Amino acid sequence: MSSAASPSPRFGHWVTFFIMSSITLGALIEARAHTDRLSPAARANQNYSVACCAILFLLSVLGVFFHSRPLLSGLIIGTRIERVTIFVLTAFWSALVGIVSDTRHGLATDSFGGISNGNLYYFSWGGLATGVSLMSSYVRSVLGIDLTEELRMRARRLQYSVWLGATRSIQMGSSARLL
Repeated sequence: MSSAASPSPRFGHWVTFFIMSSITLGALIEARAHTDRLSPAARANQNYSVACCAILFLLSVLGVFFHSRPLLSGLIIGTRIERVTIFVLTAFWSALVGIVSDTRHGLATDSFGGISNGNLYYFSWGGLATGVSLMSSYVRSVLGIDLTEELRMRARRLQYSVWLGATRSIQMGSSARLL
């Protein structure tokens, strides 16, 4: 693939992040409009999630814009600005998933823990996965640390244990509220 077709090794991640944030922001605004009789704290968390998602959307637009312009790409690709932006995106997206998945806020789940807004629930988790993938790509290409290759070099059982631990941690975190 030539450099003209792909201005950045992370351009695809940024585009995917933009798509995820667009769909999540639209679903979040729509879900927020259809929630009634919530406590003031739940309303405040909903407002925070909309503001957080709007910031994520704007940062992803800027990321795609800077990565797609040859003159501007040198200002961000592989720099501290990109590192900080990716860290902020991942941190905000983690907070967004926590609010969206919480049954008390009435956004993507109902009071029984069932998914009531599939687009919001699944695209928020997909956005978090994209943010982690974006951070992994940055660490691999800029800092030269390849965690995937390191795990491949280790025993197969270690790799399975890491994946099992990660999925169980996510499952425990999302179901702890229900307990």
